[in-house]
Amino acid sequence: MLEATLDVPVASSVADHALKTPAIPDSAPPRPGVTAGRVVTTRLVGGPVVALGVFLLLGWGHVVTVGDLALGAALYLFTGFGIAVGFHRLSPTAASERTAS
Repeated sequence: MLEATLDVPVASSVADHALKTPAIPDSAPPRPGVTAGRVVTTRLVGGPVVALGVFLLLGWGHVVTVGDLALGAALYLFTGFGIAVGFHRLSPTAASERTAS
């Protein structure tokens, strides 16, 4: 069997590393601006989704039908694919313009 030996004592190297590394607190208190920004972002992103859910529940059968949902899904996919294709077409063009000059 092969045995590995260490020339440097482990305890001293760990102690040296602990002395050189500054202590970092586990969790720093959040800054007020960061917390407020997260609250605003959460409301801006989640608000329309919640509003759509409430509208669908309250309007089902009166204002909203299956045809409306199908049309909304088709337009959502059409828009999403158009944006994705536009970004992918821009990437090679922008990359070649940056490297060429």
